[in-house]
Amino acid sequence: LAVWRWRWYNLQGYAQVLPKKGAAQWLNIEGISVDMPLILQTFCSGSDGNCALVSDGSTHLLIDAGLTLKNAEAAHGAWISPGELSAILITHEHTDHVRGADLIASRYDVPIYATGATWLAMETRLVTRTAAKNRIVFDKADDFYIGDINVQPFGIPHDAADPVGYVIFSKGRRIVF
Repeated sequence: LAVWRWRWYNLQGYAQVLPKKGAAQWLNIEGISVDMPLILQTFCSGSDGNCALVSDGSTHLLIDAGLTLKNAEAAHGAWISPGELSAILITHEHTDHVRGADLIASRYDVPIYATGATWLAMETRLVTRTAAKNRIVFDKADDFYIGDINVQPFGIPHDAADPVGYVIFSKGRRIVF
């Protein structure tokens, strides 16, 4: 059985490579689950769009979805299919952070998490197709779980309704985004 040690992904000129050493541990081969570290994969960052994937191997969180649906499907396909997403976490309502969120959520039945003020700012012009059951409101003072991942939002300064960052914990590891 051949194991791919390198996984290339290229979108808008960015290339990400998994390290050779230990890369096989990040895979799930023939149903054998292996311990996957908490990973962060940035798909794009900038005024053209912001989107990142955080995964612990079983729970897959998209932080922001500023890509078009076509680019989002291509980006996610490098790691997981969009239908495997557990949730989309929105940091704030600017278009370069939410452009594809509504289409991804409605096409793949994925919940979108945002603060109440961010939802109010998004829903009138940016997020209109997402089913009510997939519109999740949280308070930035309270942490919550999505699968095995603990999400701790925190307020950040930015010119938006109620912008947040996230501390993400899983399996004794954390990522701050």
